[in-house]
Amino acid sequence: MKIYSALIAILFLHSNSLVAQQKPGLRAHHELVYDENKEVILMTAGSTPLNGGSSFEMYDDVWKFDGQSWKEIGHTGDRRSGIKTAYDSKKKQLYSFGGWLDGNSLSDLRVLENAQWRNVSDLPDMKASEPGFVYDVARDRLIAFGGSSARGLVNNQTWEWNGTSWKRFEGRGPQGRQAFVMAYDSKR
Repeated sequence: MKIYSALIAILFLHSNSLVAQQKPGLRAHHELVYDENKEVILMTAGSTPLNGGSSFEMYDDVWKFDGQSWKEIGHTGDRRSGIKTAYDSKKKQLYSFGGWLDGNSLSDLRVLENAQWRNVSDLPDMKASEPGFVYDVARDRLIAFGGSSARGLVNNQTWEWNGTSWKRFEGRGPQGRQAFVMAYDSKR
């Protein structure tokens, strides 16, 4: 019985160390999104404070979660935090907007292809870290709102990407904000 218990303990410890190797590191300001086509959750980007918050480790890894386990599927090439992602269910593609890198807010729209981000467009009028970003299925548009353009500066602009160009929404909208959740409601 003691040998059996010891064997179970060894297997448990070994399996936990394997599991620990197969999940993303601790982080904040990362992004999760559901990929309807592959039926997995994708996670990318983010940062972890080091030295009491005086510096940060930034991430460029991409992970997928299938409901049973995490698997790292690649590295995007640039380490950034505060991006937002949206899944375009018509094109079956994952897009990201903005983020924070090297002390600057970013304004690029990217698409994930083979675990690498490819730049699609830039929107210099809306640099944004931690903006809202969703795919509007009914109108076939990516929508970006808010986010931080720099330390202490928050956007209150809304922009729409129609697949070829950006257009600013000129109507009334919410107050500017960052680090919030924005979701598409298909019933309304």
